[in-house]
Amino acid sequence: MAVLTPNMLRNQHEISLGEVISHQIAAVKEWFANERARAELAALDDFELQDLGITRYDIRHMKFPRK
Repeated sequence: MAVLTPNMLRNQHEISLGEVISHQIAAVKEWFANERARAELAALDDFELQDLGITRYDIRHMKFPRK
């Protein structure tokens, strides 16, 4: 069983509300960018997707690199 002491709590990194909001905004922007990329891929026809080596199923499950 772990025991928390006051010294342990003081040594933890405190995160400000601004940092939390900033991270949430960045996550939402990343989600929108990923959805925009998926929409662009979904707009391609099956032959173009085949040239890229992906299927329509792949589009929904693709992971996009962070910038």
